[in-house]
Amino acid sequence: MRKKLLIATIITISLVANLVLAQKLYDYNKLQSEIDQEFSIELARVAGFLKEGDTYLALEHAHKVSSLSNYTSYSKENEFVNGYSRNIVTDLRNASHFNKEISNLGEVVKLLNSLSENPTNTNIASKLLSEIHKQED
Repeated sequence: MRKKLLIATIITISLVANLVLAQKLYDYNKLQSEIDQEFSIELARVAGFLKEGDTYLALEHAHKVSSLSNYTSYSKENEFVNGYSRNIVTDLRNASHFNKEISNLGEVVKLLNSLSENPTNTNIASKLLSEIHKQED
């Protein structure tokens, strides 16, 4: 009798532990998805504010992109995500500080929007950084 009770208790504890772990995994995946979505939205916001000519707000949202990049699943897939997000902040800060206009703004906005749809695309990110750097020439 005691042996059956012990086995039933162990099985019950195992089931409860599995349910708790499954819930934690679900919560983690949901949070990860929300962070990834917010990262993409912030990239699109940077593009939107640049298009409107508001470099200050674009820079503010670029900082959010940079902060979120550490926590996205994208940075786990491709370390370049962290790099380009920080470069966007630096380039926009320099443009704002030195009162430089981004000469090819339309292309930069287009690339930012494309990147917001596919944040791990290294080709788009490289083109974006190249286009933003053209302002310094």
